[in-house]
Amino acid sequence: MDEPPRSVITADPSPPRFMSHHRPLEFRQPRVVLVAGGADTRQILMTWAERVGGSVSSFKDLPEALEQPLHECEAVVVDAAVTWHALSASLDRLRAAMNTTPLLVITKSTAAEDASAGLTAGDEDFLVLPYDTEELVGRLERLLVRAGHSRPDSVLRYEDLEVDVVDRLCRVGGDRVRLTPKELGILEALLRVAPRTLSRQQLLEEVWTEDTERGRKALDVHMTHLRKKLAGAYSRASVSTVRGTGFRVGDVRVELPTHLVLEAAPDAMLVADEDGEILMVNAMLESMFGYERSEMLGASVETLIPERMRGGHRRQRSRFDDAPAPRRMGTGLELLGRHRDGTEFPVDVSLSPIETHQGRYVIAAVRMRIE
Repeated sequence: MDEPPRSVITADPSPPRFMSHHRPLEFRQPRVVLVAGGADTRQILMTWAERVGGSVSSFKDLPEALEQPLHECEAVVVDAAVTWHALSASLDRLRAAMNTTPLLVITKSTAAEDASAGLTAGDEDFLVLPYDTEELVGRLERLLVRAGHSRPDSVLRYEDLEVDVVDRLCRVGGDRVRLTPKELGILEALLRVAPRTLSRQQLLEEVWTEDTERGRKALDVHMTHLRKKLAGAYSRASVSTVRGTGFRVGDVRVELPTHLVLEAAPDAMLVADEDGEILMVNAMLESMFGYERSEMLGASVETLIPERMRGGHRRQRSRFDDAPAPRRMGTGLELLGRHRDGTEFPVDVSLSPIETHQGRYVIAAVRMRIE
C-alpha cells in the first residue's frame, strides 16, 4: 500500500490449538485487511498469515478502513457482528473503494438467502456466526485462489492421483474418491513430498498437530482405509510403508494392472481384504450377481450369499485366515450365491491369498454350478 496502515498486526508464531491442521496453500505474500474484527477472528487470521508469509492490517471500523487504499490489498474481511440487513447499506461504499478486491463478510445469524442476494460477484462470500475455524480459512483461501493469488500447486498430483487442497477433494483418473478428513490429510502430506518418504512422526505432526498421541493410535487404521480406497479406484499410485523409515506415495508395484487381469479371467472374479471387504470385481461377477460394480465395492463378501448362511461363512473366512493357502472353498459343502433379486444358485469358489506390501488380499474365482 502507498501509506502504512494504522494498525499492523504481527502474527503470533505459536498457532492456537483450534488452527486447521492442513498445511496452507502457497500464496504470494497476501495482504489482508480486517475490519472491526473480534479477538478470535484476529488470532485465526494472524496465525494463517504467519504460515503463508502474509500480513493482516486491522481497523476498528468501516470509516477508518475506507481511508486506506483497499484496492491494493488481496482480500478484505469484515467481521461486523451485526445482521446482514444492518450491514448491507454500508457495503456499497466498501465495494467502491475495493474495486475488484475479494470480500468476505462475517455476520450474525440471518437468513442465508438474504446474504446470498446481497453478494454481487464470485469474488464475495459470507460467513454466519458462530463459524468453524477451518471454514473461515477455507473460504478466505478460495476467494484468493479465484482471484489468482495462489501459486499453481493448489492441486497436488502423482501419476493419476490428485488432491485439490482448496476444495478438499481426491480424484483418481478424474473420478472422485471419497476420503475422510484424516485420510485426505495423510494423503496431502505425503503428496507434498512424493516420492520421498515422510517419517511416522512427521506425518503425525502434519495431520494431528498437537494431538499426536491420539494420532499415534489411529494412524495405521486410517492408512489401511486409505490404501483400500486407492486400490479400489485402480489408482496407479499407492501408499507404501518403508520399513524403519516411514511412508511414501509411489507407483503400484505390478507390471500389469490388476483390473485388466481380472477382466481377462474366464470366471467371475473379486478381490477382498482380510476383513472380507470387496475391493475389486470384474464384469462377469456383475453379470452373475446382478449388482452394479459401485454397489459391491466396499461391501462385505457376505452380501453375495444367502442371509441364513452368512454367520457360517464368516467362520469359514476366519479359519481360512488362520492358514491361508490356495484352495477350493468349502470342499464337501453346498455353496450358494444370492442374486440381487433374491434368487439363489449353486456355485463353486476357489480362493487364492496374495501377500503385498499393503497387506494380505484374497482373490476369489466364482463359477455357477450346472446341475
